[in-house]
Amino acid sequence: MDYMITTEDGKKLVIENGNSSDSKKRIAVYYNALIQHNSKSENSQTKKTIEYVVGNMDEDEAIELEKDIIKNDSGYSDLISSRSAESFSKRMMAYMNKIKELSQNQKKLSEPMQEMVDKYKKYDFESIVKEEINGNEFSYKKDKFPIEQYRQELAEMGNKSKGNKWFVSVSSDGRLVIY
Repeated sequence: MDYMITTEDGKKLVIENGNSSDSKKRIAVYYNALIQHNSKSENSQTKKTIEYVVGNMDEDEAIELEKDIIKNDSGYSDLISSRSAESFSKRMMAYMNKIKELSQNQKKLSEPMQEMVDKYKKYDFESIVKEEINGNEFSYKKDKFPIEQYRQELAEMGNKSKGNKWFVSVSSDGRLVIY
């Protein structure tokens, strides 16, 4: 799906064949670079948190967030429109390395993600399993959720609706919890 954005400096930018997967990858790289731009070394927990948050966005959320980034950070739009053979990640890191201090817009863009990074500072992302069952993605804690016991019930959800993302667990009284 193509979409056009007007940047803060009035330029028209067309994102060709933009899809949520591409947008999510760019957004994750952007926020990782933005939040860690003054760090001497990359914090892997920060990167995992950003990937987790961005990865759980739906297609519309990802596209809207990318539009917001483009409107508020002209450097980002320049990176997207660049035809350089260098990877987007490398171009983003080079861009962030040139910045001594974040602009007000960049600070504003980073605040909600920084809150999530702070919230998930000690979260064990390695314990989360994502599994596609009959057209839906289910996430669960691998040592706390008996997936085989509920697989049929989760598969039946795909008969009614597909393309959804759910987190599943078992309540203290043994009932299946889906959210």
